[in-house]
Amino acid sequence: MPCIALHKAQDSVPHSTFQWRSARSNLFMRENSVEREDDVQLVHAVLSGDDAAFGTLVEKYQRSVHAFAWRKIGDFHYAEEITQDTFLRAYQKLSTLRDPSKFLGWLYVIANRLCLKWLHKQKPETQLQSLEDTPMEEMAETAYAHYVSEQRETEATE
Repeated sequence: MPCIALHKAQDSVPHSTFQWRSARSNLFMRENSVEREDDVQLVHAVLSGDDAAFGTLVEKYQRSVHAFAWRKIGDFHYAEEITQDTFLRAYQKLSTLRDPSKFLGWLYVIANRLCLKWLHKQKPETQLQSLEDTPMEEMAETAYAHYVSEQRETEATE
């Protein structure tokens, strides 16, 4: 008996790689469509005052947003903070989302902007040196180099 069941199971497996990929692609598209519909319903529920629906969205996407932020900035713990800030901003600005079916993409845009802001803050500020601390020879060389550069530009435009 087990052999018959095994043969029946093998018969239901697609015979070519193309059929398998096509079936897998169709399944993914259906799942993706269902998830978007779920997101739309959850977004509408949140906008109607159901805060638990937002908790569902957080649970659903928290790990992927954190992974995105971690890859972007390279720091696990700061990525956690960015993830929290992302969901806080999303909650605060949810009413501005025009197309609820694009919630996930919108969420990633928020996370990306927060990551870029964090990375910008991490750049070391260029240290400016006081004129009083700059040697006179260095100032003269810099001034002369600037003068020569301006002269070349003037000659090139004439």
